[in-house]
Amino acid sequence: MTRLPIRADDRPLLIAVTDIDNLLVPISEWAKALIEGGVDIVQLRQPERADEDIEALARLLLESLPADRLQINGRPLISNALECGLHLPERSDYSGPAQSPFSRSVHGPETARLASRCNFVVAGHVFATPSHPGEAGRGTGWLSEIVAESPVPVVAIGGIDATKAAGCIHAGASGVAVIRALTATERPYEAARELRNVLDNATLAYSESRIQ
Repeated sequence: MTRLPIRADDRPLLIAVTDIDNLLVPISEWAKALIEGGVDIVQLRQPERADEDIEALARLLLESLPADRLQINGRPLISNALECGLHLPERSDYSGPAQSPFSRSVHGPETARLASRCNFVVAGHVFATPSHPGEAGRGTGWLSEIVAESPVPVVAIGGIDATKAAGCIHAGASGVAVIRALTATERPYEAARELRNVLDNATLAYSESRIQ
């Protein structure tokens, strides 16, 4: 498996995770706008959908995305068949072949330490989010602990928008994964561009602070 660099220009990863049912623009138009706005990877995550629906959605996304910019969440057979990336849940025991970009969710340092096969891990949830009703976010201090333990770059997820992305970078994350801030909008290009600028500026400030 080829390692995916955290961008050749050292800029942080920006990942958009799908919420198909709440998209406000057609999915192909949405994906194209995100890539043009600075998103690096679109992750197709629809756990309630059948395999045939996931494959159909993936093929639709591949009309707007190159295969190495698309990840399938939790469906390795579909990922391998379409030669696009794969993201696994933390509890998955899949150990077969995986296309790049390849990542796994982690919710603690123990699983983060075991993720050396991945290009990166996705750690969360960092902030409170409707995806986990009634649960407080684990916070940026927790995120820093994951970064310290992980052998690969860490991407933060959970309640992240343009007001919170910089805090994840300053905690040591190499990028963020975002759901609602990039799906529940009629202006996906502008939303992606705003997040891209926040991440790039935060990374520059973080790098300068470490030099001083």
